[in-house]
Amino acid sequence: MTKIGFIGTGNMGGAMLKGLSPLNKIELYAYDIDIKKIKNLSCSSKINICTNTLELAEKTDYIILAVKPYLVSSIIQEIKPKLRAQKCIISIAAGVNLNTLIQSCEKKCACIRVMPNTPALVGKGVFALCFDDPNLNKTQKNFIFDLFSHLGTSYILSENYFDAFTALIGSGPAFVFLILESFIQAGVTLGFTAEQSKEMIIKLFEGSLELTSYLSNKHLSELKDMVTSPGGTTVYGLNSMEFNGLKKAIIEGIIASYKRSKEL
Repeated sequence: MTKIGFIGTGNMGGAMLKGLSPLNKIELYAYDIDIKKIKNLSCSSKINICTNTLELAEKTDYIILAVKPYLVSSIIQEIKPKLRAQKCIISIAAGVNLNTLIQSCEKKCACIRVMPNTPALVGKGVFALCFDDPNLNKTQKNFIFDLFSHLGTSYILSENYFDAFTALIGSGPAFVFLILESFIQAGVTLGFTAEQSKEMIIKLFEGSLELTSYLSNKHLSELKDMVTSPGGTTVYGLNSMEFNGLKKAIIEGIIASYKRSKEL
């Protein structure tokens, strides 16, 4: 049975542990400086609690670093005595590049960089997996791809795409929530209560996404035209949004996020 260890059980680490807990082919281990977090998780998930990072590194095959970026290098230094060629380090810390991981562990084991997004909290994550480390073998690649696919959808990307993925997908939920918030505010402006507006708008987005999937052979412009009648309410709304630069603002916002990711 493959043994997977989590160092860090915050929002993302904890969500991943919960999502992977039902799988029978793996055994989960966890360490967190906040022991209450692990104990709370262990009430609903099958987790072996470790007392320190060295113990976790010794007992596991794959070590997932779910900690703040500034802690990654120091934690690798802590566990370095237990690293072996058959082990693998996986970092989900934003901004910590693969070369930093490889240098920190002094090539004692293979390293993988992963970029998640917050819908992983509900099993709908979108993950970028970087398999650029030449020390990775095929078995490790296949196992990790399958593992993260249980938590959402995984894409194998070269690291040079990670800044773009971070801007579009990692930061993406915040942009979507801003758009949702704008719709809800418009509903309140039109006289609905905040609760009514939120409920209706969430259903609107759910239904629209389901329709997009159902009619996946159609271009988004065709789906938009299905709602747009000549001289009707929709075309007036679309014209106003285009005039005020909605599409331009979204594209430029994502590009600004991309540039900032490259700076970091």
